[in-house]
Amino acid sequence: TVYPKIKAGIVWLKNAIMNEEYHLMPSAWPYDNEMILGHYTSNNLWAILGLRSAIRISTEMGRQDDANDWKRFQDFYKASLLKAIKATFKKKGYVPPGLYDYKVWEEAREGFKDWQTNQERETMLLAYSSEVLAQDYPIHDTTLNYIRRNRSRDGNMQNRNYREQE
Repeated sequence: TVYPKIKAGIVWLKNAIMNEEYHLMPSAWPYDNEMILGHYTSNNLWAILGLRSAIRISTEMGRQDDANDWKRFQDFYKASLLKAIKATFKKKGYVPPGLYDYKVWEEAREGFKDWQTNQERETMLLAYSSEVLAQDYPIHDTTLNYIRRNRSRDGNMQNRNYREQE
């Protein structure tokens, strides 16, 4: 009973990504911890993780046609996501909450100051559990080191940026 819903979700995901300029999850409004206007890094990492899970389920259920189709799509999507990650990393020096160009602070949402936006919340997903990057991939290590140095307290991820409200 659940499989048709999984399949419908993958159909939605494929349509959304294929119809988007960068072949990523569509640009989103400022919400959740990141509070950015643009392509959320975490949305894409969660989406590819969901796609990988759907492939595993379809394989285990003997739905090989779906699994093969979804694997081809995963290869395409992962290539688009890696392109975005590498381009953003080259520009910013680490992988931030948004890919390519995105807006933060009051430019993204009226009334939000810099310490309330641009949160470094789910960048760990670059390597695990999405496996978009290998755990020892330099972009991953550099990003985590940047976050530890500039965006976290006592080595723990926070829902607020390191710099306090002025």
